[in-house]
Amino acid sequence: MKNKKLSIIAVLPLLFCLCTGSQQKDESKGRNTYTYGNSTDSINRSSIKIDGAATYELLFSLAGETECFTIEIVSAFLRKEFPISRVPAKTYFIVEKVMNIEKFKSRKKQVFIPLAKNYNSEWDVFSPVKICRMGGDPLSRLSKSDYRIRFTTMRKETAYSIVTINSPRAVKFK
Repeated sequence: MKNKKLSIIAVLPLLFCLCTGSQQKDESKGRNTYTYGNSTDSINRSSIKIDGAATYELLFSLAGETECFTIEIVSAFLRKEFPISRVPAKTYFIVEKVMNIEKFKSRKKQVFIPLAKNYNSEWDVFSPVKICRMGGDPLSRLSKSDYRIRFTTMRKETAYSIVTINSPRAVKFK
């Protein structure tokens, strides 16, 4: 019985982290779901913070133009005391479109246009977030372009996060 408990405890972190550093595509039920998972130790740290907290960034691109797509991030910490367990964490994120402005002979090569965030001024979290093109606004056009997700859990411990994007166009994480 004791060996069985120890083997279950050893497998728990592995079950949650199977997606570490990987991306997967699911086309079941007529929708395209793309996932990426990793720990905050392995994701690029952003120089721009959210409310003073360490922020991580993940870039992705769309294969073509679309009207809408959704994004959701689920994060957790591993409690290291016995018994080892997964502790869910609130994740705050902002989705931005990368705009190349080199043709305008600016000092900056690119700017980031905010498209959506999953929290309000009271820090209430809403998920998943649906991002749609806004009429004729060229900045909100969801085209074959690069996008950035900046996210934080507002804590210093290593978090394990899974990003899920539902899109009619192919998504490639960078």
